[in-house]
Parts: sequence; C-alpha cells; structure tokens
Amino acid sequence: MFRLNLLIISFLITLQSCSNSDTNDPESSTPSNLTIISEIIGQSNENPHGNGSGIVNFTFHANNVSSYKILIEGQLFEQSNNTLSYIFTQEGTHSYSIIVSAYNAGEFIS
Repeated sequence: MFRLNLLIISFLITLQSCSNSDTNDPESSTPSNLTIISEIIGQSNENPHGNGSGIVNFTFHANNVSSYKILIEGQLFEQSNNTLSYIFTQEGTHSYSIIVSAYNAGEFIS
C-alpha cells in the first residue's frame, strides 16, 4: 500500500510540474495610435481655404486596424483602406465635425 501511495504522489508531482503556469495575456489586437491627416485641395498662401472645389482628402493611420468608419455630415463611410476623398457642397468657409473609428476584430477606437 505504501508503494502505491508513493507512486500516486510521484505521479501527481510530475503532473503538476509539467503544467503550464504561464499567465501572459496574448498581445492586444485593439487598434491604437489613431491619427487623421486632412488635405484641402487647392490650399495655398493665396487661398488658405482651398480652391473653392470643396474637395478634402483624408488619410487615417492606426496600429492593428482592419477597417475604418468615417462619419461626415451624417453620412457613414466604411473603408478597408486608409484614405477618403470627400466633397463639401455648402458654399463659404465652415467648420465640420468628422468622426473616425478604427476597427479590428470587433474592437475599435475613435
């Protein structure tokens, strides 16, 4: 009986020593470091608000991103690349709110 108990205890110790106790979490796939660059077409020293065409090119950059969603003037654009060209049609010089969200596997940042 003593040998059987010793064998069982040895087996349990061996089993415990072989178990994985690594608790490191996998790398995060959450997007990060979102930046937005806008280029007003025709902008110059003489025309600081552009050439009047209303065209603005946007470029987005972020880490761990599979797609972007951009909200401009109530319109939602879904992009798998990191660029969008938009034409503002209201005459004059105006300020606009633009919301950009970067997505990856159901996680996002704005």
